[in-house]
Amino acid sequence: MMRRLMPAALALVVVVVMPLASSAQAVSAAQCGSLRATPMRHAEGLRLAHMINAAERARHDSPLLPPVPGRKPQPYLGWDVLGGSTTIAMWKTDGGPSGELARKVRWGSSEPLPAWRIHWLNDDDQYAFTLTDMCDANGFAYVSDERGTVLQARDAERAAVIRPVESE
Repeated sequence: MMRRLMPAALALVVVVVMPLASSAQAVSAAQCGSLRATPMRHAEGLRLAHMINAAERARHDSPLLPPVPGRKPQPYLGWDVLGGSTTIAMWKTDGGPSGELARKVRWGSSEPLPAWRIHWLNDDDQYAFTLTDMCDANGFAYVSDERGTVLQARDAERAAVIRPVESE
């Protein structure tokens, strides 16, 4: 199963980011309003990507349970049930920035934050997701998986802009 999901996770960047980013045009200017791409907006998306990875890792590789030979780790959760996990429930009670974000996220929704789209794949041993800013003109997205590394992506079709060379 693991070998089958890895090509799918890699295809996520090529196949999913580009169509989702292209559908950003379907999000009207009125819907985006003040949600236009800003460093603060992208920082919030990055914090969500890290929060997702931390929640999955906490459940899958629980630091509270000692490793037992022959026992499989807990399976990774799907996006539709991750919000009900113990880790997320704990963060929702936090008064700091993590708690604020955990309460703001619409867990299980295809739009976890305003004008951010998530695409999620998982099985028991791995997961991968793309978090796309639907208001970014260049199709900005974060891509991650069970390894916990978060990559930035942009729609290659729209990000390729020819700019004239300034002459002195």
